[in-house]
Amino acid sequence: MSGTRTIANDLTGGSAARKLLLFSWPIMASNLLQTIYGLVDMDLTMSSTKTMGVGFKSPEVAASMGRMTPQALSTQLVLITYMMNHMSEFDPTTPFDSFFQLQAKHNNEPVGGLETMRFQTDVLYRGYPMARQAQLLECFVDNYDFQVQMLEKVTAAFKAQDLNALKKASDEKIGNQCDNTPEEDAALVGNRNRAWAAKLPAIMRSAPTFFAVGSLHLPGNDGLLQLLRNQGYTVEGVK
Repeated sequence: MSGTRTIANDLTGGSAARKLLLFSWPIMASNLLQTIYGLVDMDLTMSSTKTMGVGFKSPEVAASMGRMTPQALSTQLVLITYMMNHMSEFDPTTPFDSFFQLQAKHNNEPVGGLETMRFQTDVLYRGYPMARQAQLLECFVDNYDFQVQMLEKVTAAFKAQDLNALKKASDEKIGNQCDNTPEEDAALVGNRNRAWAAKLPAIMRSAPTFFAVGSLHLPGNDGLLQLLRNQGYTVEGVK
């Protein structure tokens, strides 16, 4: 038809990571991210989009990104990477914490949180300076195979309920600026674990309580399990 253009993008060749980015834009603009957008006003403007350093200069791409930070985009790319490699095995709309919250609601039991949603959003999506966020996003693209392998190792350890293997897999390094600094790891895991460990005793004294946290918060000397042991608690696995 006159005046009609057909726009096609070959996803069968070239860099898998960059093809993933092109493939993922409409997904990340869909309902998967609506909850995030509704929780917090992201601070990324169109001008800062141009600093991401991975060739995102297309107006269409910039528009589809909206106001998502590079750190938020990196987080979503991890999710989409797993989804693409495990089609039909994983439902991102039903995470474990939502399952347990629904169970508590069904049983007419109270549900609380160890952190506010604002705090979690700041840590997970806006925790680093913009330049560092952009650098880590580019690192994800440039080290895509490493990221996929790490994700598979972490998932396998999680399914095997092997906390030592989980910690070992998550601690693997590339050996350059793409690795998290000790301060960044502390902000994501260690500092939060210590804050939680300080809150748990009072909560447990008030009533028998079920706590659901991410599995990477459990192992290691700074893990929640060891921090509880340090306070004199006996921690045992349940099978």
